Amino acid sequence: MKKNLQSISIITEIGILIALAIVLGNFKLFQLPVGGSVSMASFPLILLAVRNGFKAGITGGIIFGFLSLIRTPFIVHPLQFLLDYPIACGSIGLSGFFRWTSGKNVFFSIVSGTIPRLLCHTIAGVVFFSKSGDTIQTAFYASFIYNCGHIIPEGIIFFLLGNYIRKKHPSFISA
Repeated sequence: MKKNLQSISIITEIGILIALAIVLGNFKLFQLPVGGSVSMASFPLILLAVRNGFKAGITGGIIFGFLSLIRTPFIVHPLQFLLDYPIACGSIGLSGFFRWTSGKNVFFSIVSGTIPRLLCHTIAGVVFFSKSGDTIQTAFYASFIYNCGHIIPEGIIFFLLGNYIRKKHPSFISA
């Protein structure tokens, strides 16, 4: 019975934090011209992963990815769809590998969810959005730099907010 209640609690938390992520995604600090924006949308998914582990975080991220697709669809190829939506958003759940017991762990938590997401968006950009005549190297650098323009600012904001929560509101990060 206790395990069943715990499962229900985690499923409920996944739903609530995905809903919060969708709402926060509507408030953008800035939007890049060809997609990508700085918002707080990913932060609830990071909290989900930190509170409940990487499996719940990845699950929540994948669901969020599909829901993001419904809100703002942009598909040019099935592989791009997978990289930009469920895989990139699911990778945010990797933040759950680190518990926020120190500032260093908050940093590694944010990085472990941000770098795979950056790589997914970069590869999608290289494969499907590069100009003809670009070398793979040129396309990779261009896509990497473009995607860093929104993912790095988010990562910095998430680290600062995560460290604040760890210090001032530790009950937020324990399930």
